[in-house]
Amino acid sequence: MDPHRRQLLQTSLSAPVLGLAGQALAEAAEPRSRNKALVKAYIEATDRGDIAAVEALVSPEVKWWIVSRGDFDRATIMAINRRRFDQAISRKSSILGMAAQDDRVAVEYETATVENGEPIFIVYHHLFQVRDNHIVSVREWTDPRARPPRFKVSQAVPPGLDPWPAARPDDIDEAKTRAVAEAFLAPGPTNLARELTAPGFRWWVNGRGYDDMFDFFAKLMPKMAAMGPPVSPVRYSKVISGMTVEGDRASVLINTDVIYPTYDYINRFHCVAIVRGGKIIEMHEHTDRNASIKAGFPEI
Repeated sequence: MDPHRRQLLQTSLSAPVLGLAGQALAEAAEPRSRNKALVKAYIEATDRGDIAAVEALVSPEVKWWIVSRGDFDRATIMAINRRRFDQAISRKSSILGMAAQDDRVAVEYETATVENGEPIFIVYHHLFQVRDNHIVSVREWTDPRARPPRFKVSQAVPPGLDPWPAARPDDIDEAKTRAVAEAFLAPGPTNLARELTAPGFRWWVNGRGYDDMFDFFAKLMPKMAAMGPPVSPVRYSKVISGMTVEGDRASVLINTDVIYPTYDYINRFHCVAIVRGGKIIEMHEHTDRNASIKAGFPEI
């Protein structure tokens, strides 16, 4: 395969509140646990539509970024939050996974709500930075509206399968979690390598759900080849820009910039790799699906 096309394929992976939060924070003296408790308090406040609680947890200088939309100051994001967390909207969130390290908390959670009289499930992946018991930065990924319909069933596990059993202590090595996640997701000879995955490996993509990753790319490659001769990019960059690791879970930020003469493919990924026994048992790909549409990627 042409190296430029291979590069392009690799890039397309996919008050009252103070009393409530204060009690939880006091019980969680260790920084990692304390920051996770604060993030949980934020999610619970959004479920209640308690904007006063949300505002109390968020720093006046917060920097907030939403995938495919960009950066927002506090005044703008709070105006957005007042609309999307309206008390008239029924919301119930469940945390799918969380990793905390230093001042960062990466959390995947699923919100069950109702749209046009039908239940829908919206999956979020946020990267919070917490300092002095306040949220100072948020990077937010969610399901794209560009690829309807929204999920009609929970995305906690693949249809017909059970959740993974709890990890045994000897399955977890944070240094190995970091190393394996980096080897699997960084550009290089082991990028998306089957030998780094465990039997029964599961792959999930926002807006798509669970699928067979290797079968997906086997179908995508001939479609990409049929699009015509590849165009060499003016500039190509794909880097892991950050990672939050706790236990068997690594939340990985990936910045992709592919600049062509007439269009660009700019994407920001927030992937989750769950590693046990030195192998990846599951990967979640939170991506800017609108960027793939703009770049003309074929639909599978």
